[in-house]
Amino acid sequence: MSKFLIFESERFMSSSAGHVDIVVISKKSAVSKYGLPAEFRLTEAAVVQVGVTRADVKEMVRNGEDLILKLQSGEVITIHGFFAQLEGGQSHLVLEDDQEGLWLAAFGEGEGSLAYSYSNLYSIEPLLAEADNAALPLVLTWAAGMAALLAVGSSMGGSDSPQVSKPTSPEVHPVNGTNPITGIAEPGSTVTVTFPLALP
Repeated sequence: MSKFLIFESERFMSSSAGHVDIVVISKKSAVSKYGLPAEFRLTEAAVVQVGVTRADVKEMVRNGEDLILKLQSGEVITIHGFFAQLEGGQSHLVLEDDQEGLWLAAFGEGEGSLAYSYSNLYSIEPLLAEADNAALPLVLTWAAGMAALLAVGSSMGGSDSPQVSKPTSPEVHPVNGTNPITGIAEPGSTVTVTFPLALP
């Protein structure tokens, strides 16, 4: 199960996001938490979806590892640990509106009031898949090692056994979360890559 620590003291609960919907999706488990208050802490990397338009945002502020989202309505949303390197990688902020769709926020460097921009998203699934893509080189290295061991085992089977040469390790190009996986391998070889969530 995904673990999100929600502050519940009087001081925190008195600050409410009002009608703003906040959903947090764990990048590690894809488990979603709904109806979060205006101030909460992430304990693992996540995609934070806030139900506002781009025009609703007045300012975005970084305070250490925390992100503070100030809205034109005067409401303030504080995400503790947003910029921290948590299990699962880096967290993301996505604005979600029925009319405008999904917009991924990108932030400038530094502390205090941040420069920010948006890019349109079709789905958040590529963001969730980032944590799995990070393990891909390890999986391919293990597969290449197993192929080498099988080749050696076949060559030691006796004088009547045909000699089997070690196949060339598959060459796989980096995955960026958007483009499909591509690469080069010897004819007849098999490379299997499994993701918990399919890329769109």
